Amino acid sequence: MVDDFLNPEIRDFQKTYIVGLEQSFHRDTLGEIATLWKTLHSHMHEIPNAVFKADGGAAYGISTMIDRAKLALDYMAAIEVQNLSAVPNGMDGREIGGSQAAVFTLPLRGGPIGAEIGAAYDAIWRHWMPTSDYVPTVEYDIERYDHRFDPATLSGELQLIVPIKQRDT
Repeated sequence: MVDDFLNPEIRDFQKTYIVGLEQSFHRDTLGEIATLWKTLHSHMHEIPNAVFKADGGAAYGISTMIDRAKLALDYMAAIEVQNLSAVPNGMDGREIGGSQAAVFTLPLRGGPIGAEIGAAYDAIWRHWMPTSDYVPTVEYDIERYDHRFDPATLSGELQLIVPIKQRDT
């Protein structure tokens, strides 16, 4: 998996608007991210201007690392929207993209999805990033769940997107 997975597509990641729920997690509570997604799912009908998968939209998970050694992070479970003009109370809106990115396609193997994503990010940050010609441009990582991902079975594929720029030589 690592050899194929660590050959990302380098491309422009277009500006995208997302709305969702954000919460802080640490090593012992990472398993609760699934609950955040369930809560978002039960409130999706409240989000105006949503762009659903059937219409080419996607769901996004945004991880902002607070302390990599302690595995402390803020995580946002979100869906794509047309604009941020009407973010519901209790939810957060954010603009992502608008830059070059390394896009890694992760085929899910049927294990715990959090462990698979964690292992993939570990490979990106420990193996790919230090040997690549790129450096990250933002302090967050992006998971993109489009039509290739089945949320009922947690199977299929998802994309891990790392906004980047060319490393200074």
